[in-house]
Amino acid sequence: IDDDETPASEWILELLSAFVTSGADGVAGRVDYNYEGQVADWVRQGGFFNWPLFANGAEMPEAATSNLFLSSSRLKELGVIGFDEKYRYMGGEDTDFTRRFIQAGGRIVWCETARATESVPIERLSRVWAMRRAYRVGNIAATLQSAREGNRLQRISRCGTSLLEGVVRILFSAPLFIVGLVRKEPRLVGKGLRQSAHGSGIIGATFGHSYEQYRRPMLEDQSLSSDRCLTNPHDRRKLGW
Repeated sequence: IDDDETPASEWILELLSAFVTSGADGVAGRVDYNYEGQVADWVRQGGFFNWPLFANGAEMPEAATSNLFLSSSRLKELGVIGFDEKYRYMGGEDTDFTRRFIQAGGRIVWCETARATESVPIERLSRVWAMRRAYRVGNIAATLQSAREGNRLQRISRCGTSLLEGVVRILFSAPLFIVGLVRKEPRLVGKGLRQSAHGSGIIGATFGHSYEQYRRPMLEDQSLSSDRCLTNPHDRRKLGW
């Protein structure tokens, strides 16, 4: 569970119960959001902070680690240990981690009743942040899909598919946005804007752009000042030089 989340009173019992009764290797639960300030209607209703929900007990193709119970012995048995550091500023490292776990033979099921609530700070409630978040979600989704392909031909094919998906999302976002404005429906306005940003993120990924929304300049500057002895170009790239 993330450090900015508050679990429900029966949260751990629900996870444990689902873990035992399902016989799965992991259980993922629902995360709701508590906004610490005013949010624009089109941001709140447009699904910018929503994640997919599943039927109770359904097997999942991937999971976030914001509300997740996993068997440590099963992780070791399957050899899936640790996050991929290249995703540390992009997000999506948990999706990559659980995908690898499932591909190796692990099973994760959904538990609707194991709930936690995440507090969203006011600095992440702006319209700009919401649009950047939607862009990042599309960007990392396409990046993860491309990373799964084994050879060059498959990666080229995946890039073509992702590019088409990004374009289609943008094209379909325009009517939603326009209809939402005409009808004065924030939900449609937000959905149109979110789809447009999501599609743009996908297109960006196909051209090699990795959007690092979680990079913190001040922390990076401190890190760089303490590692100025690094001369290897690969190490410099890892640090963002």
